[in-house]
Amino acid sequence: MTGVQTCALPIWLRRDKEGNAIQSKWRPTDLRFGEIVWQANTGRINFTIGEEKPFIPNYIHPFIPPVGRRTTPFPKNKKELTLAATWRLIHDNHTVLIYCPEKRSVNSFAKDIIDLNKRGAISSVLSVPLQQLDLAIVLGNEWLGDGHPIVECLKIGVAVHHGALPTPFRKEMEKLLREGILKVTVSSPTLAQGLNLSATVVIFYSLYRFHPDSGKRKKIESSEFKNVIGRAGRAFVDTHGLVLYPIFEKYNQNLTQWHNLVEDTNTRNMESGLALLVSSLALRMSQSIGSSEIEGLLEYVLNNTQAWVFPDVANETTEQIEVQKNAWDKHIVSLDTALLSMLGEEDVSIADIPSALDAILQSSLWQRRLNRQNEELKVLFNSVLAQRAKHIWNLTTTRQRKGYFLAGVGLDTGQRLDAISNQANVLLVNANGYISANEQQLAISTIIQLAELVFDIAPFTPRNLPDDWKEILAVWLRGEILTEHEFNDINEALMFIEKGLIYRLPWGLEAIRVRAQANEDVIGDDSTIDDYEVGLVVPAIENGTLNRSAALLMQAGFNSRKAAIHAVNSTNANFTTGVQLKAWLNSVEVFDLAIGLDWPTPETSNLWWEFIKEYEPNTETTWKSTQSVISVAWIDAYNPIAGRLVKLHNIEEGKTQILGSDGELVGAANYRYKLLKGGVYFSIIHDNTSYLDVTYWGAGGSPFDYHT
Repeated sequence: MTGVQTCALPIWLRRDKEGNAIQSKWRPTDLRFGEIVWQANTGRINFTIGEEKPFIPNYIHPFIPPVGRRTTPFPKNKKELTLAATWRLIHDNHTVLIYCPEKRSVNSFAKDIIDLNKRGAISSVLSVPLQQLDLAIVLGNEWLGDGHPIVECLKIGVAVHHGALPTPFRKEMEKLLREGILKVTVSSPTLAQGLNLSATVVIFYSLYRFHPDSGKRKKIESSEFKNVIGRAGRAFVDTHGLVLYPIFEKYNQNLTQWHNLVEDTNTRNMESGLALLVSSLALRMSQSIGSSEIEGLLEYVLNNTQAWVFPDVANETTEQIEVQKNAWDKHIVSLDTALLSMLGEEDVSIADIPSALDAILQSSLWQRRLNRQNEELKVLFNSVLAQRAKHIWNLTTTRQRKGYFLAGVGLDTGQRLDAISNQANVLLVNANGYISANEQQLAISTIIQLAELVFDIAPFTPRNLPDDWKEILAVWLRGEILTEHEFNDINEALMFIEKGLIYRLPWGLEAIRVRAQANEDVIGDDSTIDDYEVGLVVPAIENGTLNRSAALLMQAGFNSRKAAIHAVNSTNANFTTGVQLKAWLNSVEVFDLAIGLDWPTPETSNLWWEFIKEYEPNTETTWKSTQSVISVAWIDAYNPIAGRLVKLHNIEEGKTQILGSDGELVGAANYRYKLLKGGVYFSIIHDNTSYLDVTYWGAGGSPFDYHT
């Protein structure tokens, strides 16, 4: 290669006026920029940082991977530059979080990491025995299949994480991250914004995300950027954190975009989510009527019965209309949910809605933001809010609104639930009955019918609904191993299970149940939903088995679905309560099987013993009360009064002290009592004021042991 190519890692380090990093008051940092420049003609990648530009020559050495037939140097593109920088930072004793705004980038990283490791371009960063990862690897193989890139990455010390991973495997991986066992994490927004994870370095692989609604890539919001950079620097460990952005091509353009995003973080104005919703809806309405005058828009909102129907705007393309309608529908649902959460349980008349909203929103962020606007705009925003609430009230009863509120849905979703309620209520009752009677095929077919109804209603519709989703659901409910079936796309099937079955379908079924309760629907012969057992379907769907005992075992924390079903079936167990589960776990039969170290399966024996250790409490957890009367000597200046509350207190040595309600020393017991920390002492002066009546509430131990 000839000429000069540049690739850079601008570095952002920030300290506010108080010396605190954004979102983390224990990580002081400075605002500086730096870059890693690759000079292809010399084969050097040099590292510069800060205003004074300290220079580190040859920070990364490009080289031809030693294994295989590759002839291009590593790194050869942006992704490889990110990985080269990561491994160099690991060499400098950093831990690294690579942040990807899109899940597809995360999966792509997993494949490339394994490939580069096999080629000798990057080495393992695992610093603990592989046995410490056994449980995660077992669960990964069970759920994702042997040899899956994400599982293989674990074996070299890399966590590849996104929200569509199966929950049991994801939880075990997150446990390893919390314990600091894995040094590199490749993450989607699910991890970076949810799990309490930090690293000494955060690398942004991209600043953009593809939006299917618009078909375009858009830059991430500054709020998301702020959230992620808060992960840079380990609390109480690091004095600073690094935030890096790799640029492989279009250097000036990408660097400008990076600088703009950094500068956006300087604005800390908080905005009311409710105000943003109303503003978005009002903007669409104003575009529809072709006027931005507040008076005309107010007239449109107050006197147009069709104001809440998606407004047409002139000269929009079919694609633009589809994007805008999706956005409108989402905003309406969010606004309805907010209104129902504020007023849904209250028996407010339509005429009282404006005053009720004013009272509820007093001193809220909504109110504070509106107070900064002119009077006309304040009237408009309050009117939009009140008119939407009145619209809901005009179309619903008090019971319906309560049902929508409890189900966490808006008007449109609530009305669609009302429309299917007669059929859905019967199916829900029947599905539970079939599970209870162990009628597996009838239970599966009934749950599929329920899913057809639920998936047709937003927001319960899965984002990906595979063509073979009914087969996936049937296999899942039968407790079979997913990777042993020939689905159209196993990764799509796993995503559907995680997002569609474990999340959206149970949400929809719970919405059906609480709506039926709120409306006191009659099912069968004058019965209501409360007269039936309806608590079996959701655990079956969430855990992937119609076996009630296996589902309960998984709910208790045993994460291998395959092994849980085998454990229950091999012992013919039939427990349906926590007490029965505990008795089964403590049974001689289960103990004799477990000590063979190949049960429930050879690969999950360690997982079983870990579960037993965590499931069994270290001490008795049921509290009980113990009473005693103890003698006490008061100080001369104190006048004890029968019935007055006092407190027992031990200092480093000497007898147990008696403190008054103001914390002052008023006396001492005749002995030093061993005060237990796991409970509560209630001490009151006895009728004979030379004594105290003491009651202890706590678990185990002798609360009145003492030594002189």
